[in-house]
Amino acid sequence: MLEKIIGVSVTNVHFNTKNLEPGGLFIPIKGEQSDGHTYIEDAINNGAIATLWNSKTAIPSHLSDRIKFIKVEDTLKSFQALANSYREEVNPIVIGITGSNGKTTTKEIVAAALSNNFQIHKNSGNYNNHLGVPLTLLTMPKNTELCIVEMGMNHLGEISELTKIAEPDFAIITNIGESHIGHLGSRKNIAKAKMEIIEGLTHKENILFDGDESLLSELNGYPVNDIHIKNLKQQENKISFNYLENKYELPSFGLHNAKNAAFAIKLGEILSVDNEKIRQGLLKFCNANMRLEYKEKATNSFLLDCYNSSLTSLKSALNTFESIYTPKHKIAILGDIFELGNESTSTHKEIGKIATIYPNFEFWFVGKDMSEAYTIAKDSNAAKYFNNTEALCNFVKKHSTLMASKYFLLKASRGMSLEKVYENFN
Repeated sequence: MLEKIIGVSVTNVHFNTKNLEPGGLFIPIKGEQSDGHTYIEDAINNGAIATLWNSKTAIPSHLSDRIKFIKVEDTLKSFQALANSYREEVNPIVIGITGSNGKTTTKEIVAAALSNNFQIHKNSGNYNNHLGVPLTLLTMPKNTELCIVEMGMNHLGEISELTKIAEPDFAIITNIGESHIGHLGSRKNIAKAKMEIIEGLTHKENILFDGDESLLSELNGYPVNDIHIKNLKQQENKISFNYLENKYELPSFGLHNAKNAAFAIKLGEILSVDNEKIRQGLLKFCNANMRLEYKEKATNSFLLDCYNSSLTSLKSALNTFESIYTPKHKIAILGDIFELGNESTSTHKEIGKIATIYPNFEFWFVGKDMSEAYTIAKDSNAAKYFNNTEALCNFVKKHSTLMASKYFLLKASRGMSLEKVYENFN
């Protein structure tokens, strides 16, 4: 189908030469640190047969006959426009997902729930920005019936751009938390940024969101939903709940994931998917890497939730940790939350206060900002403090023989690399 748009039959598309395969289309992007045009020879060597090319950039004469150069004014904008055109050609049902927390998990839950009825394509990993969204669309197989597009942002205007590329038929906003409040200033501005997703919606009424979040309903005048989750339980390796009159199970940790599953169930109902197929689909769900991911090592258990963090997701993680029945001693390892701006000190102090609510946990605080939490919690909880992840790893290596039959929660922003703590256990 891309041949109709660019005049060349290509088998794959990428902006990273390392990910190109024979028959590929290379998208050179000019960034702050480097210019993708300088990697054209690498692209050719990795199999690219065509490339978008900024018309103001000279074509290397020794390469002019080795690859088809498609001249454009702006390679990024052309890449995004190409993705939008291909979306129209394939014409799947497009589901756009955004929110402060839970985007990737909700994406995976929706994919699982609807997998028995549709040929599904979705973002790889967290490819959810101005490059990842068009790449997601352009890597759709021709037989895709439903495409799930996760959309992330740091600033106002970013979701607006992404939703106009993807043109979702349905939109899901998982929640409004504190992520990126350092850039946006308030939760109200975060809500405005997330609600930009409706700008590209093919039908403005096709939006699903948490009806308990007043910032969303107040902002756009949507009525609060009347769907309620009941009988919510965390079992050993799954959650169970009732949605309306039906019982569902999700093989996952985290009671908050019942809301994410409810989005998938409601969407399935709208798309006329049989209820039993939705139920069976949900059982296929697997937590994404480092998102409440359960692991075992020797006699210890680990719940890795260190892909990202915010105050909202940290509270959910602690509630989940508390709900798990185990004879093992629980230790919550909490690392710094990033991108809080002027809110950082107050937020980390709040974490210290939250820690005192869980007297049965031991808390280990990691990072410069978590010193604020440690100062408040140290007198109420068995607590330890480490300047950074490396210091904690060294402690673990030195004392690992004394740490048998423990259950650890690891929660921090991605930049803390807190998963290294798990890797240092014997």
